[in-house]
Amino acid sequence: MRNGKSESEDPTGDFTRIDQMLPKKKGQKPKHRAREIEGALDWMRNNDVSPDDEEFIDEFEKLGSIPMTRRSPEDRKNETDDIMNWLRNGKSDSEDPTGDFTRIDQMLPKKKGQKPKSRARDIEGALDWMRSNGVSPADVDDTTSLFDTVPSVQISRRTPEGRKNDVDAVMNWMRSGKSDSEDPTGDFTKIDQMLPKKKGQKPKERAREIEGALDWMRNKGVQPSGDE
Repeated sequence: MRNGKSESEDPTGDFTRIDQMLPKKKGQKPKHRAREIEGALDWMRNNDVSPDDEEFIDEFEKLGSIPMTRRSPEDRKNETDDIMNWLRNGKSDSEDPTGDFTRIDQMLPKKKGQKPKSRARDIEGALDWMRSNGVSPADVDDTTSLFDTVPSVQISRRTPEGRKNDVDAVMNWMRSGKSDSEDPTGDFTKIDQMLPKKKGQKPKERAREIEGALDWMRNKGVQPSGDE
C-alpha cells in the first residue's frame, strides 16, 4: 500500500482483488485497511476459498460481512497487554488511537472490585467477538443495544495467556513425536486425529488449529474424550 499498490509487491494479485471487493471506509488509515485485507485473506484460506474462484464473489456477497478474526493466541495476548497499558495510563487517547477500547469499555457493564487485568480481558474478549461477527465498535450508534440483543458475548473462558500456554504445550507435544507424556489427557491426540490434515501446514499452524478446536469444545462443554 505504501508503494502505491505496486504489482511487484502483489505477485498473486490477491491483495488487489480483496481491496477492490472490500467496502472503503471514510478516513480509514492504511494500517487498518491492511488488517481488513489480511483478515479477509485469512478467512478465505481457512475456508479453502481463493480470490481466483469464479464463485468467490457470489459467496462473498451472500455473507454480507466476513468474520475478520481467527486471531492467534499471541495476537490476542498482545492486544490484552495494549488494553492494560491503556488502563494504566488513565485511558489515554494516545494508547487508543482507534477509540475502540473506550467504546467497548463504555458498553460493558462494570463489575464491582474488578481488577484491571480482568477488565482488559473482558474488553479484548468483546472486541474479538465483534470482529468475529463482522461488527465494528465505530459503527455502533446505540452502544447499549448491541449487547442487549446478544444473550451473551462469547468471550473465551480461557485467558489469552492460558491459550498461548496451550499452543506452546501442543507444540512441545508435536516436537516430542507426539509423546503420551506430553499429552496426559490424550486430548491433543484426539483432536489431531479429528482435524483434517493440510498439505504443507507448518507445526505452529497445526498447533493453533488443535488449540482452537480445544478452546471451542471447552466453551461448548464438549469433551474430546466423550463417547456420545
